[in-house]
Amino acid sequence: MPRNKTSLLPIAMVASMAISPSINAVDNNPVGVLALYNVEEPTSVNFDDKSASGLGCTVRREGVIVAASGKIAIAAPNYFVQLICDSSILADAHSRSVANRLIEGTKPHALLEGTELDLPTLPNSSKLQERNYFIKVSHFNNRDVSGREADLAELQNHTRSVPDNYTIETSIEVHRASGTPTPDEVVIMFYDSPAHGDRFRQNNATVLKKVGAFNAAHLKDNIYYFGSVKR
Repeated sequence: MPRNKTSLLPIAMVASMAISPSINAVDNNPVGVLALYNVEEPTSVNFDDKSASGLGCTVRREGVIVAASGKIAIAAPNYFVQLICDSSILADAHSRSVANRLIEGTKPHALLEGTELDLPTLPNSSKLQERNYFIKVSHFNNRDVSGREADLAELQNHTRSVPDNYTIETSIEVHRASGTPTPDEVVIMFYDSPAHGDRFRQNNATVLKKVGAFNAAHLKDNIYYFGSVKR
């Protein structure tokens, strides 16, 4: 079970990025799903790809969660699966039932579903299993949406060319959920390696401060999950 590990908080602070898609991007993109589990043996999970395919879904990422930082209304998971689907799997009882059985004997703690956003990614040459992955799940407070978008644009511009930067691999604008009140956003990110993350945090105190201010101003609550992926 992941720990609430405050030493990992600087990683989380850097990655507090709310994504503001265009209308066309939302309309044209597939459904993204983040499934969060607590399993007995995270390193030996057999995910049911055949049943997922029957739902019109494929696995984009699957991996182990080793630590967490923050607080949100989701029971502590130690495993995650990110799916790309042709259509909603939470919209009807049959697809929800199948989705709850994709790992034998383990119902997901939470299923978070919404628009999978097509994001530009930063160049990297890392191998998948060497990456330091982290996932942000958050609720916005919506007190100042225009201000949030402006602050986000400033942060993105500030960090775009910073050495050892993280890559935002994907973002889900969440519309439906099971197992928890519906959050606003899921963002899945990685550093090319733990060493990249260490260097980024050591050399970018200004960025950390800016993102901390962004969190305080625009997020109601959030949590970050840290781990690695096997595919």
